[in-house]
Amino acid sequence: MRILTSAFTSWLLLAELDIRAICRTLYADPAGRYPHTDDLRAYVAGRQPLRVFRIRLAPGEGYIAPTELLPHDGSTDDQPEPSTAVFWLGHWPRGSLTALV
Repeated sequence: MRILTSAFTSWLLLAELDIRAICRTLYADPAGRYPHTDDLRAYVAGRQPLRVFRIRLAPGEGYIAPTELLPHDGSTDDQPEPSTAVFWLGHWPRGSLTALV
């Protein structure tokens, strides 16, 4: 999971497919494969269909996303103000995290 907030307008790019679906397309036996960024590159280079969503984040807004399996880019490279990113890996039982909204 990734949480990011920023002091300036930024964009979040999210792919519609998770990396497991991408690996199932690329490999005959993806079960023993550990997904990698190169798999996404091979998928796109092979001209496989991939829809990407571009989401505008206004200053002070942020997102929470399951980024360990979700191809994404939330880069704040070349921005004038710092951003904050926090990562957690793992699974939590339903109800263990309080509602944010």
